Amino acid sequence: MSATQLQRPLPSPAPAPCASSPELWMDRRDRAHALATCLQCPIRRWCAQEALRVQASWGMWAGVWIDGHLSPVAPLLRSVATPAALPHVASVAVLPPVHVPEERRPLPHRQPPRRPGSAHTAILARSSGHCEVMQAGCGLNAHGLVSRITGVPAEHTPSVAGTFAACRDCMATVTDAVNQVEATRLGYCLQTADQAAWAPFFWRSSRWVRFDDRGRLHDVEAPQQSRRAS
Repeated sequence: MSATQLQRPLPSPAPAPCASSPELWMDRRDRAHALATCLQCPIRRWCAQEALRVQASWGMWAGVWIDGHLSPVAPLLRSVATPAALPHVASVAVLPPVHVPEERRPLPHRQPPRRPGSAHTAILARSSGHCEVMQAGCGLNAHGLVSRITGVPAEHTPSVAGTFAACRDCMATVTDAVNQVEATRLGYCLQTADQAAWAPFFWRSSRWVRFDDRGRLHDVEAPQQSRRAS
């Protein structure tokens, strides 16, 4: 999102990250920083609404790269701006492998892993096709679904709150037995399905949230044992 293109005041007293260096949000060759920043931006939904309102044709808006034409990525922007407007989609368990360029450019046509009907719609609205873990070395795009319930495959997880989208690298990290203590501490691994409705999740390595089964995030206090020293 370019600060020069904004036509309405930001809905927050804090400036958007792109306001101080908008050129970074216009660089086609290196978009990884802009994407990672957009995915953690508190006004991301508003930014998606702005992109649709002004018919933006270039740059990174709300974590979606617009490369000269808005129409190919308009559905993804609408999924961020207005989750209720998403269409019904078919069921696919896991996406096939997707090549990610070395500079990790965001892929405009990527969608998150699919689940039947409204469950997939909810995950699409929540993740917009990007990893929900974002640990060091993250590939940014979501390549598959991971169940938070230990021993239960993602396709058999009974709730949207019990499943999250992740890139291949983060998937491998949170499912590795060596990392189970840390994955449990961060809310990526749970012992029982009923914990999913209330157990905090360290979303995109930036904020503690609670998931609900409509694909919404609710900010929560960090668990006492997980608070980081300031």
